[in-house]
Parts: sequence; structure tokens; C-alpha cells
Amino acid sequence: MRYISNALAALLLGIIAAACSTFRMEPADYSWPVESVLIVDEEGVITDTRYSFDVNVSAMFQQEEIPLPEISGREVRVIRDQKGYYFMTSQGLRNVYVFLAEEGGMNLVSKILVNSEGVNGPAFNQRSPYIEFIQGDNQSTFLTKDGIRQ
Repeated sequence: MRYISNALAALLLGIIAAACSTFRMEPADYSWPVESVLIVDEEGVITDTRYSFDVNVSAMFQQEEIPLPEISGREVRVIRDQKGYYFMTSQGLRNVYVFLAEEGGMNLVSKILVNSEGVNGPAFNQRSPYIEFIQGDNQSTFLTKDGIRQ
């Protein structure tokens, strides 16, 4: 009888442990097929209704020494890659900023220098596993979260 109760207890513990275990679902593809072009509001926030997110981008412009009063009405270009990283830039910025969404915010992963004079006519395209960055006279560069693909 004692062996039966021990076996039953072990079985019950196994079922509970299996029900509480974590698991991973993969593969997952977070990429957006096209970029979003979003307008900065007077508080420094961009809102994307298609992908249901908003974020304050004023810190990104401050990195480029552009004060809050000068960013309202500007376009921010955003695209997301396969792994879920957000790539952002705007006309006149020197860098493409790569962020990862975490706990109610976006953490900077990398800052990629793409034009020391500031970009002109920036655009993003999805070219999995890369993000294609186009500027000015259709000069194309392929990006990853870590930088420019060589």
C-alpha cells in the first residue's frame, strides 16, 4: 500500500511539474513587410495604429542633439526585422537606431552610423534576414541589429 501511495504521489508531482514548465514556440517571424512612416507629435510620441504601438522618440533625437521643440511634425521611419528588432531613423539623423521592446519601453541595442552629414530621403525595406536602408540617390546598405553587413 505504501508503494502505491508513493507511486501515486510521484505521478501527481510529475503531472504538476509538466503543467507548470515553460516552453518555447519557434520559429517566430516578427518582420514587417514594409516600413511605417510615423509623424512625431508635440510630446515626442509616434503612434502606429497598424502594428498597435506608440513610443516616445525624443531621446533618439536628443542623441543627435535635436531638441524636443524641433521634432514635432517630423517623420520617423520604422521597420521590424525577423527577430523582432525595431530599426528607426529620420531625415537629417546620422544614425539608424536599433531597439528591442522590453517591459513597457524600447531599449537601445545599437546605433549604426550611416551618414556623418545626416541622411537625406531615408527609407527601409525588408530583405530578410537583413533590413535594406536606402538614402538619397538610392544608395542601398544592408543592416543587421549589429551594424552594416559587409
